[in-house]
Amino acid sequence: MFVKNRAYRPESSEVNAEDLLILEERSARRRAARKRHYDKNAVIIREKKRQQMAEKRAAIKAKRRRTDVTHMAEAAAKQERAQAAEAAAELERAEAAASRTLALMLELKELKTQRRLRLESLRQISRVPSPLPPSSEEDESDMDDVVPAAEATDLVTGSLPVHRPKRMRLETPPSGSPPPEESDGSNEKLPSFYDKLWASMKHR
Repeated sequence: MFVKNRAYRPESSEVNAEDLLILEERSARRRAARKRHYDKNAVIIREKKRQQMAEKRAAIKAKRRRTDVTHMAEAAAKQERAQAAEAAAELERAEAAASRTLALMLELKELKTQRRLRLESLRQISRVPSPLPPSSEEDESDMDDVVPAAEATDLVTGSLPVHRPKRMRLETPPSGSPPPEESDGSNEKLPSFYDKLWASMKHR
C-alpha cells in the first residue's frame, strides 16, 4: 500500500516490502536535500569568510600603507626640521663671524687713525722753525729774543725747558775789516742792556 501522508507510520504488522522501499526512497531524498542545503550554506559561509578575510587583508594593507605614508611624512618633516635648524645655526655662525670681522676692522681703523694722529703730531713738532743765521747787526741784536728749538720742543711736549744763560757778544770788529763809520746820530740804535753792562765792565 502506498502511503501519501508523511506523518503516517505503518505498524510493523502492516509494513510490507513496498512500503519499506517508499520509506527508504523518501529518506534518501531528504538526506540529499539536506546535504544540498548544507553544501549551499557551506559554500555561502566559505564565500563570506573568504570575503571577510579579503576585507581584513585589504584593511591591514591600507593601514600599513597609511602607517608607511605617515612614517615617511614624519621622517621627511623631521629631516626638514633638522635641515632648517642646521641652516639657522650656519646663519648664526656666519653673522657672528661677520660681527667679529667688523669689530676687528673698526679696531684696525681706530689704530690706524691713532697712528696717523701721532705721526702728524710728530711732524708738527719737527716743523718748529729754527733760528735763522744773522744777516746784520740788527739780526744779531734780535737773536737774544728768539726761543731755541729745544725750548720750543719742550714747550710743545709739555716739559719744562732747561734755562740756558745767554752769551754776551763782543762788539769788536773782526780782523781785516774796515773800522765802522761814525754815524751822525740819526740812525743810531739805542744801547741795549748787554751793551750797557759791557760798557760798565770796561770802565772798571
